[in-house]
Amino acid sequence: MKLEKKYLILLISALASVLILIGSLLLLEMTIVTIAYLAVIVISILLFPFTLYEYVSKLRVKMMEEQFPTFLKDLADSLRAGVTVADAIKTASKSDYRELNPEIQRMSNQMSWGVSFETVINEQMERLKESVYISRGLAILLQSFKSGGDISPIMTSVADSTILLQNVQKDQESSMTEQTSIIYVIQFVFVIITVVLFRVLIPITNTGGFGEALLGGVGGGQLDMDYYKGFFFVTIVIQSICNGLVAGVTQSGSLLSGVKHVALMFSVSLIIFTIFILPKTLTISAVSERYALVKGQDFRIFGTVNYDDDFLINQRVEVVLENETYVGFTDESGDYDIAVTAPDDRGSYDGLVRVEYEDKVAEAVFSFNVR
Repeated sequence: MKLEKKYLILLISALASVLILIGSLLLLEMTIVTIAYLAVIVISILLFPFTLYEYVSKLRVKMMEEQFPTFLKDLADSLRAGVTVADAIKTASKSDYRELNPEIQRMSNQMSWGVSFETVINEQMERLKESVYISRGLAILLQSFKSGGDISPIMTSVADSTILLQNVQKDQESSMTEQTSIIYVIQFVFVIITVVLFRVLIPITNTGGFGEALLGGVGGGQLDMDYYKGFFFVTIVIQSICNGLVAGVTQSGSLLSGVKHVALMFSVSLIIFTIFILPKTLTISAVSERYALVKGQDFRIFGTVNYDDDFLINQRVEVVLENETYVGFTDESGDYDIAVTAPDDRGSYDGLVRVEYEDKVAEAVFSFNVR
């Protein structure tokens, strides 16, 4: 038995997914982020070619439906001119009906070989069974032909009814544009919230301080940033798929039409993820040994320097206080401890701790009072 083309595509995609999965497991180091990316790649290779084929097939059928009423009206005009059905179809085969041309040419060839009109219509209905408009129109046309008489008025009536139904569908799709736009807004608001969670709230959880988190402070127990990257990546993928499919159903009433929305949402979301979440982050915390000091008193500033989950060892750290700059280095745990001197004037002060690594800069602020 001959395997349908779409199932052959699915089989090839499944084999390719298995090979990529096995190769990745053998060659790559498995981290949370790697596993998340690998899962998306494997699933995409498995389903995307099949889904794309189905979507393109649906799009082709839709384009054929748009030309179908014109074809019927041209046939009706030819029949009213007194030609036979075979000659009318032969004449129509010389016109341009875009995606419908191969089917009309096939009908013309079959009838020129002596195949009956009834057989030709039945075979075309079987080939185009995915199109409700064409199948229904051909069924009505076939019954009219069997009943005998002039079928040109029936062809014209079927063409007009098809145009009317297509216009109703287009109006419905247009009215759903606003709802589709809302779904896109929901998607990208979700992605922005994900970025805020990763860049602001997770550091707050790790440090317990809002100011330090905004400035890159990380301290205390270290969170597994790779875990959160993988987690947020998976949630973005799931959200893109679900919102894209819902957008397709909302706008066109078909899950397959949601493929283009899934591709667009995921592509933009992936760009945002790659820019704001995927890169490693240089962070530093700063804690003052004392909050209340006297003029000229020595005290210490300490904290930790991280590059995501990695501690930076022997990294230069600068403390800027008024016009003075104090320098220290991190130890094997990424911690630094720098002695500084309070200003000679009373008041509230903010000091700045700064670290540079590769092309990144991280800063944190500490505060104290001089009595």
